[in-house]
Amino acid sequence: MIQLGITVRKAGDILQIPVSTLYYRSSKAERDNALAAIIREIAFKHTFYGYRRIHISINRRGIPANRKRVYRIYKSLCLQRQRPRRNKKLIAVQMPLTESLYCNHVWAVDFLFDALTDGRRIKIMTVEDLFSRFSLGIDCRFSIPAKIVVEILEDCIRLYGIPGIIRIDQGPEFRSLTFQKFIQKYGIRHEFTEKGCPWQNGNLESFNGKLRDECLSRNLFENPKQAKEVIQKHRIFYNTERPHSSLNDRTPSEVFRYDA
Repeated sequence: MIQLGITVRKAGDILQIPVSTLYYRSSKAERDNALAAIIREIAFKHTFYGYRRIHISINRRGIPANRKRVYRIYKSLCLQRQRPRRNKKLIAVQMPLTESLYCNHVWAVDFLFDALTDGRRIKIMTVEDLFSRFSLGIDCRFSIPAKIVVEILEDCIRLYGIPGIIRIDQGPEFRSLTFQKFIQKYGIRHEFTEKGCPWQNGNLESFNGKLRDECLSRNLFENPKQAKEVIQKHRIFYNTERPHSSLNDRTPSEVFRYDA
């Protein structure tokens, strides 16, 4: 209106509306803009977060926000993640395994693999407390024989105490004499999952899937040392910052308790 040489008051008279209306700015819009900035910050920092985990992260910062409001803004920012398609698999009846009832009751150990930029394959060993979902240790090398497996578990025991049970697959590392001597030394009982039944170690398989999606697939590694440094940073983040839905949106470190 001013560009046309018409004053604000004259424009109000022409439109038959109060002048204050022309200056009105919705406080709701301002609050949404402030929340949108926070949502965008979290989503760009943790690109694997959906709106539910973003909502939890906002509340953990002490900022009250309704989940529906977070979803509305999240959707308006076009931040929805595209989930990869996964082939459905037939699930057989699993053998009964010990249910984890408290921290350090049942530990689970597993391996996954990744590749360096030059194509060489690296092996990653993960150890998790099943009750708290706390990642006790992760190591990364070209090869992890039984001797190294025992060294990694010894380090975990020094830091967090002795577990009652260790759940493992039927790989050669765990059937070796070295590993058998280790569990006898600490009086640990071990449980084998059936061959071809990774879901019997489902919690750790879920952790390994998150580790791949949220860390391994998002980084390029030139050597095992670099890979270990990046993976360890993700492990600390997973334990101390990432809210876990199965823990009532708490972090594993908030649930895990041990006698050092």
